[in-house]
Amino acid sequence: MMSPDGVCYSFDERANGYARGEGFGVLILKRLSTAVRDGDTIRALIRSTGVNQDGFTSGGVSQPSKDSQATLIKETYIKAGLESQLTGYFEAHGMSPQFRRRALTFSYLPRDRNSSR
Repeated sequence: MMSPDGVCYSFDERANGYARGEGFGVLILKRLSTAVRDGDTIRALIRSTGVNQDGFTSGGVSQPSKDSQATLIKETYIKAGLESQLTGYFEAHGMSPQFRRRALTFSYLPRDRNSSR
């Protein structure tokens, strides 16, 4: 849903839709063995990825499921063999404060507390 006032207030109580914008970014991926062979500077490794879509969200595509998102975050960390508590930065776009708080709070609980949910 487009914001009626044409402004996107990500992570803000005033959020009421999204505003169109343009941006550009480049991500160059290379197998680790190839990067090492080629003598490339290695700045990061992708340990795991995850994607989900249950085909239904009560608020439409602009309001994803908090529970599904939290589960995806948790499962992706587990698959990577990483502890979420070590993450110092989390990039997110367009999530409401309530959505972000619930998904990230659930995802960042210690693994033994997460496993019972």
